[in-house]
Formats: sequence, structure tokens, C-alpha cells
Amino acid sequence: MENCHFRSCPASRLGVKLPSTPRVGGGSALAVRPHHHGYFMASENILPNELVAVARSLEQQSRQLGLSNRTIPLAEWDSLSPKVRGMIPGWLMKLLSSHSLAGLALERPHEHGTWDRYFGFWTPSAYAQRVTPDDPGARNGWWLTEEMIQDGFIPLSDESDGDMWLTSITGTPLSPVYLYDLSAGERKVAGDSMAGFLASFQICKN
Repeated sequence: MENCHFRSCPASRLGVKLPSTPRVGGGSALAVRPHHHGYFMASENILPNELVAVARSLEQQSRQLGLSNRTIPLAEWDSLSPKVRGMIPGWLMKLLSSHSLAGLALERPHEHGTWDRYFGFWTPSAYAQRVTPDDPGARNGWWLTEEMIQDGFIPLSDESDGDMWLTSITGTPLSPVYLYDLSAGERKVAGDSMAGFLASFQICKN
């Protein structure tokens, strides 16, 4: 795998050219916007063209590799408590219901080492196990997840050694994706948008 800069990896890895798009929304949020059953804001129903292109490229590659990744029907998110479901960005549920990205393991070079970083979208069952505001005593790392949520972020995936990939609860697909570095106790920008973030990865073949 070729070397790749942590914050901006070329989308050509996936054979996708990303147009220049103004960034909308930030990575910080202080309030959780509730989602009602079957409801999305109009803007959340529209995924950016560059994100759709990257998602389709990953789907095509996964089919060629014979992988068993899947979509997540919107109804599956209803298994979450209303409090937890309200923390999941509508555009994220739309992305995972429209494209077979769940169960797909992705990798990209570590920004400082010779090893790789890994990403795989959390499913509703993962959120149910890890986001437990009604059971704060659960031994599931809730203390750390709660800290992220209080700062306005929701995890997208674990990385390794307690690190997590995050996005803004109230952001959009054009908002940055962050890596929370547990050892440093800080967030670092890992992608200027979800499209750019996903385009920096390739499918794990191990």
C-alpha cells in the first residue's frame, strides 16, 4: 500500500475524482437534534454526489471480492431507544440504508507509523451496546463515549487501542471526520468530509 497523508489522501485510490465542494457544518455540536420516526430533514435526504460516487466504488470493489457487506434498512435503527436514535445523524442512516457499507472493513496507512488504521461503520447493534445513557454503569466504555457525545460528537467506528472515529451529531456529510486519540486525549481531523474520509481507505483483503 502506498504512503498516504493522514489528513488528505487522494480519492484516486478508489478511482473517484472528488469535485471541490465548500465545507458546510463543523465538527463541534453542543446539542443533540432529535429524529422522529421516519423523519429526516430535507437536506439529510440528499447525499452529496462525491459521497455517492465513493460509496458506489466501494460497493463495486466489495462485490468483485465476494464480500458480504450489506445495507442497514432505516427500520433497523428503530431498535434503538429514542434517546440513542436521536443522536445518530440522519444523513448517516441514509448513507447506510442506500449503500452496502455495513460490515465492510477498510484500512489506510497510519499517519506516523508503518502499520495501518482501520475503519468499519458501527451498526445499530453496536450503538445499542456502546451508547447507553440509560445504563451508565455498563462496562462498555460508556464513560468515554459519553464524553464524546457531551462534546457534540458521535462515534462512527472504533479504530484501535481506544481510539475512535467521530463525526458531529449536528453536522452534515460535508462536515469533517475526526480521530479521537485516546492516549493524547485530543481530536484530530481525519477527513475534510465523509467522502474524502472514505476515499482515503481501501478494502481490507485479509
